[in-house]
Amino acid sequence: MINEPSTSTLEQWRALQALSRHASLIEAADSLGKSQSTLSYLISQLQESLGAVLVHREGRRTVVNETGRQLLERADEFLRAVEDAETHARLVAK
Repeated sequence: MINEPSTSTLEQWRALQALSRHASLIEAADSLGKSQSTLSYLISQLQESLGAVLVHREGRRTVVNETGRQLLERADEFLRAVEDAETHARLVAK
């Protein structure tokens, strides 16, 4: 099997991370300054690019499932590193 380059984006991972941190899609979307439909689309695209189901429905709520939580644990260090780099870039740009 040939390793194909990743097609997931930082924005998609941040969408999943926001959903994991907040109680609802609406709150997660608000935290990122996005619409609920945009957040849903980003997560859907991430699932498609990874070939894995990362969320499930609990009644009317969409929540991150066990697979999503496991992948986020691995991605958290990377996401923190990107946030740190962005913060540093803003500081040196002043």
